[in-house]
Amino acid sequence: MPTVDDTVNFTIDGVEYKLTLLCTSRAFLTGQEIMKLILPSAGAAVDGLFSEDLIVDNQTYATVAMLVTNQMGNVDMLAIIKELTAGLTANNIPVDFENYFKRKLNLLVDIIEVAMRENYGSLFTSTSLIHRLVSSMKELQNQTRPEVEETQTTQQKS
Repeated sequence: MPTVDDTVNFTIDGVEYKLTLLCTSRAFLTGQEIMKLILPSAGAAVDGLFSEDLIVDNQTYATVAMLVTNQMGNVDMLAIIKELTAGLTANNIPVDFENYFKRKLNLLVDIIEVAMRENYGSLFTSTSLIHRLVSSMKELQNQTRPEVEETQTTQQKS
């Protein structure tokens, strides 16, 4: 039985939900699978920062979107989603995953967002390793590619 610290309560459209947070081992293992989906796309986005063609032609977003789509076949998305929503209750009634979200996939997406934020949100705070890496990449970009920023600024003024 989860303790109070193992759950988070939230309301969507007047329904009170209680989400059971992942234990450390499950959060780590599920996080590994999520990273298989995200990291290749993030890498492409970073590569786009260093490619004048991708920036100027606004192709970075399309490239990242295609990579995310391609990576979806490399991870068991359903297993990840079920893991993130395991133990979910709605108004204190256990949620039957297969039936509760019928014709309500937008609700499922909202609940996944809460689950991701509550289980992994600390990875994206200003003191996290991920935040420091992103900041370092931006700094590196500014040092190595100032002419790209200058070109974009000039084009915007035209």
